[in-house]
Amino acid sequence: MTGEKCTIDDCTRVREAKGYCHTHYIRLLRHGSPYARQGYDSEGRRLCSRCKQPIPPEDFETSPNRYLDRECANARSREWRKENLEAGKTNDLRKKLNKYGLTLERFQEMLVSQDGRCKICRTDDPQSRGMFHIDHDHSCCPGSRSCGKCVRGLLCYSCNVGLGKFSDDPNRLRDAADYVEKFRANDVCEVPR
Repeated sequence: MTGEKCTIDDCTRVREAKGYCHTHYIRLLRHGSPYARQGYDSEGRRLCSRCKQPIPPEDFETSPNRYLDRECANARSREWRKENLEAGKTNDLRKKLNKYGLTLERFQEMLVSQDGRCKICRTDDPQSRGMFHIDHDHSCCPGSRSCGKCVRGLLCYSCNVGLGKFSDDPNRLRDAADYVEKFRANDVCEVPR
């Protein structure tokens, strides 16, 4: 019996007990079949850890989680995002307030004074992650933190990025406004409307 191979097809391990190698013998003892193992059915198919149904081979290859079928993996992802997005928004806001030297009360006062709208374009849609950006004067606090006294207002994503692209330079912003006004389409366009 020494050196003989396990009786399971394609198993090259040495036989130890009842014709099986150590691994297959333990599976037989624990699960009643030498093919069965935790997370698998008696035929050797992987089981979804959530619904306990066999995972189709095509799901097993493409699933983001190898222990869930596609449907359960998607459901779990939706649940996780829903639970953590709300917590994440709260944490993101706290981090932002700390970074800009603001209290929650001051932030809420600013939002109320702006009628829940962007200080520049007056939209009520903040766009990026559903939170308004806190704008401050970079000449006062050029680093990554702000003293809080140089906070100018709450902006939507587009206005905040726009100011950043113009480096908060009022002359460049005026020049851009003059440029846009000078070349208005309805002043120079010859295509009939």
